[in-house]
Amino acid sequence: MEDPTSTNEDLFSVFVVAILTVIAVPWTVSKVTSEAKEEVSLNVARGRKEKKKGFFGSRSNVVLTLLWLAILSLSIYIAYSSEEDQKFDPFEILELPTSATKKQIKSAYRKLSLKYHPDKNPDPAASEFFSNFVSKAYKTLTDETARENWEKYGHPDGPSSTKFGVALPTFLFRDNEKASIILLGLIVALAIIIPVAYAIFYLNKSKKYANNVMVETLGIWLNQQQSPVHIKQAHSIHRVIETLTCAAEFVEIKVARKHYPLLEQLMKNLIRFKALKEGDKMFKKKVELIRSHFAVLAWTYRIDIPKELKQEQILKVIPKLAGELVKAAAIPRIARHNYCWFAPTQAVIETMQCIFQAVPTDVKRPRTQSVTSNSSKALQGKSGLYQLPHVDEHVMKMMAKGTPGGIKVKTLDEMLKLSDSDLKSLLEFALDRDLGERGVNETFTMVRALPRVEVTSCKMYVEQEEGIVVFDPTLVELNVMLKRDSHKSDIVQQMKNLSAASRSKYDSLVEEFVSKAGSEDKVTNEKMVDEVLDTLEEIFNIPKTKGQQMMAETPLLPFKKAERWYFLVGDVKANLLYCYGNVEMDEAEECGFRDTLLEEFSKSCHAKVDAMKTGDYDYANIKKMLPGKLSDLRSKSGCRRVILGFRAPPPGDYDVSIMILSDAYLGCDVFLQRKITVDSKARAAGAKEENPEKSHEKQKRAKLRAEKAAAKAAARLNSIDSDDEVDSNISSATQLDLESSDDDVPPLESDDEAEFSSDEESSAANQQAAVEEDDMDSDFSYDSQDTGTDIDEEFEALEMKHWTVQPVEDRPPPPRRSAKKKNCNSTCC
Repeated sequence: MEDPTSTNEDLFSVFVVAILTVIAVPWTVSKVTSEAKEEVSLNVARGRKEKKKGFFGSRSNVVLTLLWLAILSLSIYIAYSSEEDQKFDPFEILELPTSATKKQIKSAYRKLSLKYHPDKNPDPAASEFFSNFVSKAYKTLTDETARENWEKYGHPDGPSSTKFGVALPTFLFRDNEKASIILLGLIVALAIIIPVAYAIFYLNKSKKYANNVMVETLGIWLNQQQSPVHIKQAHSIHRVIETLTCAAEFVEIKVARKHYPLLEQLMKNLIRFKALKEGDKMFKKKVELIRSHFAVLAWTYRIDIPKELKQEQILKVIPKLAGELVKAAAIPRIARHNYCWFAPTQAVIETMQCIFQAVPTDVKRPRTQSVTSNSSKALQGKSGLYQLPHVDEHVMKMMAKGTPGGIKVKTLDEMLKLSDSDLKSLLEFALDRDLGERGVNETFTMVRALPRVEVTSCKMYVEQEEGIVVFDPTLVELNVMLKRDSHKSDIVQQMKNLSAASRSKYDSLVEEFVSKAGSEDKVTNEKMVDEVLDTLEEIFNIPKTKGQQMMAETPLLPFKKAERWYFLVGDVKANLLYCYGNVEMDEAEECGFRDTLLEEFSKSCHAKVDAMKTGDYDYANIKKMLPGKLSDLRSKSGCRRVILGFRAPPPGDYDVSIMILSDAYLGCDVFLQRKITVDSKARAAGAKEENPEKSHEKQKRAKLRAEKAAAKAAARLNSIDSDDEVDSNISSATQLDLESSDDDVPPLESDDEAEFSSDEESSAANQQAAVEEDDMDSDFSYDSQDTGTDIDEEFEALEMKHWTVQPVEDRPPPPRRSAKKKNCNSTCC
């Protein structure tokens, strides 16, 4: 057999192409799928100019492009360098038609012999062609055996042997020292280096949990015994940043020793801005975690720090950790009910708002004042203004002072109520003059881009049940829409830019809807509603945001971040979170835009009615029925349905709080409260009786049987001591009384049935007592002072043992330790 390396030199190129393809194809697929979800942004200018990176702005895209270029180049090289196996055709070699005779074959052979025979042509190539092709072609056409082999196997020599090749370069098989060294290095790389590298990669990957968060990070957040920054039952918003920045991911962002003086100077600046208090007790932890803590604090207080401290790199890690920190704060803590702690979960989400908008947590929730105080509420209202671009303490004071025309605001809610002209006048008055019109437009656009969640309906229920019983799977169903003031501005602008044909079509639609508003025909009304929706879809450009990723407007953040909304359901006073959900509001935004469009259409209809005269159409009915028809029309705008579930708490009346929080905006939260009544198990058991009247009839019949038995006994006693006359009077009176009772209640068939009914009543009484005993020994209860439930204080010790983690304030005091504090063995120390 031939040397496999002599004729298969291109196999190594094929091998390299295969390896590169295995790497490039999955990488490309992951790139395409990760970028398939389109990002939708409202294009608010950022405080820091964000460099728009093209396709080649990232290293990974450059490497991937070079990889595909290498694959393409090698493929072209293989295509042109590889020699295809030519099919052996004797007629083509001898330059004869397939119908040639033997005489013609011999004549052609002689001509080629004179040209290629070694005696006539000394060229080695000619000699090789003559022996390998011309001679074999002549033999194939003149020899029967050779011709049969050619027709059967495609070659006169019969079946050819299989060739095998090695996908390595030819020089590796040469007998020299360099080839041996290269071959040895290749073996070491394939057999040792690559497996070890894969093992290291796998071990590093195994240290991470879902969403690429390290397992050690979750231990720092949740280990209550060793971690000094773990999530506590009353974790406040001011402690979340320290907990967040102790994640193990920040340890991988190293701090050079020469940058320690920069860190000390940053700490002095934080103390000067009151972000840190001088003399605060801080446990000993790694310098990388101290740097991350100080960097995030400086970001929220808008303090510039040196680039050497890598603040931007730290901020890019936070969105990934934020979602996992919410999950860690909302881990079930209450046995059987799987309830969580409300306060830390809410605090984590509100801290994310402050970080992404660069707002101090002291502005969101002041430390020194109660939440219910007026000054505290005023500061919380300022936090919404503080997130706007080009707005600081001085600008907020100017806004509170007001313009000469009397336009002034102190909170974000007041600003959102201003008209466009008043808002621009206020911004021109309050903002720095150096910003000019550009700064006013940026702030104005940000205000109009702020989201507003509207809850159209909210209900709590148990499927296929009228009431709620303890431990029932209770559902919370909300229908929500997300609106922005920019939606209205967009619709008004589209109306101004309508063509003459579209404008005429819109006016005709308004007139037709108003003219048919007085009709009570349901079919006509339904057709009219469908026609309005379809026509508006044709005339206006309604953004299709469903399935797209909505990007939050964070003017100062140096990168884009997706909007995330959290729905929290629980008892705030008892610090219990029943359930929560992370919901994407892309569909809700599309429904909100459609509802705003229908609202503008309703205004056009009302304007049309106001312009009508009393005699036009059926004016009275139209004036009366138009509001209802428009309300039905707006109900077709759609909504985003959110369903959450939890186990019903113990029996009692509860004020359930529902919070809708954004992790990117301040002042856009929604708070709802619903009252629910949870029945006991005994009431539920009684409710399962299919026909309550049957039970009542059984009681009446049992009472009647007792009266009959008493009357018979009295009659027997009286018959012994009295005469027959008295006895007959008693008997007749008793008989009359019994007959009158039997008219109302049908008699039982036998005494056996009476005994069965009596046993049933006693068993029902025992069951009722058992249920009441179970209720007293319930595995969980609430503080009656906070929730208004009637729970006896004598069961407090029994209730407390059912907490998975006992609250810190209720634990026994820990034993005294030595003055020397030991570090935990985690990454934070």
